[in-house]
Amino acid sequence: MGGGKLFHALVQQAPEVILVCEVDGRIRYASPTLARMLGHDPGAIVGLPVSALVDHQDHEALAEALRGWARQAGVGPPVGLRWLHAQGQHVRGETIGTNLLGDPSVRGLVLDTRQVPETGEDEEENGHPFHDPLTGLASKRLFDHRVSAAQAQRRRDGSEYAVVSLDLEGAQALTESLGPAAAEAVLAQAGARLLAATRAHECAARLADDRFGVLVTGADPLADAAATAARMAAAFRDPFSVDGQDVVVDAAVGIVTPLRERDGGRSHGEAPAVAFPDAPPESARAGADRGITTRARLPEAAMRSLMLEADLRLAVARGQLRVHYQPVIRLSSGGIIGFEALVRWRHPRFGLVEPAEFVPQSERSGLIVEIGRSVLRTACGDLRRWRSLPNAAHLLVAVNLSGRQLQDPGLIATVTASLEEAGLEPEALVLEVTETVFVADASGGSTRLRELRQVGTGLALDDFGTGYSSLAYLRRFAVDIVKLDRSFVEGLAEDPRAEALLQGVIALSRRLGLTTVAEGIEHPEDLERLRTIGCESGQGNALSAPMPAEEIPGFLSSWPGG
Repeated sequence: MGGGKLFHALVQQAPEVILVCEVDGRIRYASPTLARMLGHDPGAIVGLPVSALVDHQDHEALAEALRGWARQAGVGPPVGLRWLHAQGQHVRGETIGTNLLGDPSVRGLVLDTRQVPETGEDEEENGHPFHDPLTGLASKRLFDHRVSAAQAQRRRDGSEYAVVSLDLEGAQALTESLGPAAAEAVLAQAGARLLAATRAHECAARLADDRFGVLVTGADPLADAAATAARMAAAFRDPFSVDGQDVVVDAAVGIVTPLRERDGGRSHGEAPAVAFPDAPPESARAGADRGITTRARLPEAAMRSLMLEADLRLAVARGQLRVHYQPVIRLSSGGIIGFEALVRWRHPRFGLVEPAEFVPQSERSGLIVEIGRSVLRTACGDLRRWRSLPNAAHLLVAVNLSGRQLQDPGLIATVTASLEEAGLEPEALVLEVTETVFVADASGGSTRLRELRQVGTGLALDDFGTGYSSLAYLRRFAVDIVKLDRSFVEGLAEDPRAEALLQGVIALSRRLGLTTVAEGIEHPEDLERLRTIGCESGQGNALSAPMPAEEIPGFLSSWPGG
């Protein structure tokens, strides 16, 4: 069946009144339901403006709604209107517009109107028909209308949607213990948090006293709903503040999706829904949607990843990331050359999160630029303090730079400002860039590396041997230090071939005037072999584990190598 015929067949059977209009409101098509709801002949009104069917007092609201629906493709917000029956009486209806101007089978605005019960009051007298006055969120009435529109669109073209539910647990106990004013304060703050955690096109609503819902539509609503749920879960971890007192209210977040038809029956497995642990079964009712079903549990790994991504921005804003330092030791004498700055994140739920887990997320989100800026300033400030200690004026500090940071036009200003604030000469700072970043940067961004060289900082080629493994890069890039990846070091004492390869890299580096640093030295026997073959310096747990800044003075005073 062609697209036009299919659309016509669907609207012919629709229980709501369906009008297809031009942008200016002229009616091109009216469904048969118009005769039953308003008493008009559908064919007789074609060519008339929609306003001819609406009470004159609602003409302005109708015009504003038409303009809004025409501006943005897809489903728009509903509007309550008083429609005129052919016999003269008013019929209350809620109308939602869908912009299908770009659909070749429609090329118009589709107005979907359902009759609503008479209340005896005008919308203005109802107070807030579409918004909850306490939280500022959408009302359940508006939310139900949006869900109905999503259902209708799903019937028309198969578009999926999801509902994220949030239940505040213990809200009733809060009312009983602190009074209704405190409960309202918590609910108002909950509305603000929920609004901040959702995206502009998502419909966030208060569905009951302590229950909220978010309707998610789009190309991949389940993935988007999972991301929204993670942001919501993160937003409700902190206590609420009521009259200066912290009030803890647990929030259960879940995701529900509509059932799919398969093999002539209903199937829960074809469109697996997800839920965060501890989400109550009642959250499946959040959508007020016939056919919304219970959920499967979101895998722990996926939940952890989503929660970390949502929490990372908050952690950066609150300064929850910490810088630890691992000593770099001269292997021949045992003297301390300096320290490498390593960012650490102690998550309130997951404990210590390794950089390998959260740094890639910060790269994707762009947060790495802000994190890197903070680490640079912290490391320079800490080094300045340590250099005032006995026999520590020579110490250096090394800070890692990511590919995203090298693309930041403000990087040079950040480096120079960090040095100036700490009162350090540029030579006190070593910037480490991985081999793969060096290679990718060579095609067009090497200007930034030259600018760093002109500032006067040291440059280190980090993780050498994990990327392109070409010795030619040692000559091509103007670096001072080659940091040998731990894969060169592990099992060195037991592998003659690895030892021969490492000796060759060290000899070449020495001839080019470069310092070599072996990373990841975990075993005493590997440390001894590195000393024997002439590696100049190293770091790893066989020498010292990373430590927070406050432990460095004690480490400096007790280190036997001086």
